[in-house]
Parts: sequence; C-alpha cells; structure tokens
Amino acid sequence: MADAEIRTIDLPAAVAALEKHLGFRSERTRQLARRLQETGMLPAGSHGVSARLDVHDFGTLALACAAGGTIAECPERVATLDRLLPGGIDASDFPEGVRKRMVPAGVDLDAMLRMAAEGDDCLRQVRIEVVSSWPEYAVIWQASGEVRRWREPGSLPGHWAAGHRRSTMIDGKALFYAVQALFADEAADAA
Repeated sequence: MADAEIRTIDLPAAVAALEKHLGFRSERTRQLARRLQETGMLPAGSHGVSARLDVHDFGTLALACAAGGTIAECPERVATLDRLLPGGIDASDFPEGVRKRMVPAGVDLDAMLRMAAEGDDCLRQVRIEVVSSWPEYAVIWQASGEVRRWREPGSLPGHWAAGHRRSTMIDGKALFYAVQALFADEAADAA
C-alpha cells in the first residue's frame, strides 16, 4: 500500500476491532478517543459524520487503551510513550544526524502497523508491553525472547523505576488480525 493510498476507517469500526481482537472495553475506548480528539491527537468527525482514522490514528488509540491511567491523563501518557527512545538513551548531546536516526517508540509502532496493513506478518511474531507505572514501551520477540525497550532519556532499560510495576501486554497476533480486518486491501474493498 503506497502512502498515497492510505486507507481510513471510521472510529466505531476501530473501537469494535479493539474490543473484539484485543479485549479493550468499547465504552472506555470511546471515552479515550473523545479525549484524544479534544486535544487534537485524533481527527474529529463532523456533525453526523464519524471521524476517519488511518493506521497511525488506530495505533494512537490502541496505545491509549494500553497506557492505563485516567481519561484526563490519556493524551499526556500517549505523547510521552510516542517519544520514548530505545534503551532510554539520552541523545541530547548527540550530533543532529544521529538524533534523527533514532526511532522513537511511536514511529516503531507505526512501522509495524503499516507493515501489517500491507500483509507483512512481523507483528504476529511479537508481543508489545506498555508499562503504566512509568513510561516504558517494549517489543518482545516471541521466537528468541529478545526484548527491545524504549524508556525516557537517561533511564535504565530493564530496571524498575519505582514501586509496583503495572503493564498491559498486547498480543501481536491479535493486533495483526485487527489491522488486517480494518486496513488490508480486501477489507477496504469490502467497505
């Protein structure tokens, strides 16, 4: 799927897919979506017309569901998770060229979702963990057990920040099937 052909879906379809495939309650997902729309992180619909979401927007909503916290905290939690860096590297003193090549967590998630929409099954091989006790996003490769962690700059990956650790684990297979159901060419042709 080329960038010029980015498919969109309506918000109720995204909410239904998140509940069906990932188990996120639709009532809370709708509340999170409304809060993200109020802050401009998701597109808003118009009177009588549902908002249209692309793959990036779907990822933002899925991340909001997994991030935990209150509805009011949702936009800040998602924005923080989006900008986490691999291994918690503090790149502030790095040359500009190096900083541009570092892939924040949000970009990593977007890439995996876009690849899933195009039929690449790499997402089926991972689990995604979103820690709500402190900002952390992790991708766990199921075959090898390798874990890639994104943390705030200066924090140590693999170390607990403080207190009790709470997280949500997203099964990559379930996320792959949700993306396929919503954004794959066959699904878009049927819409």
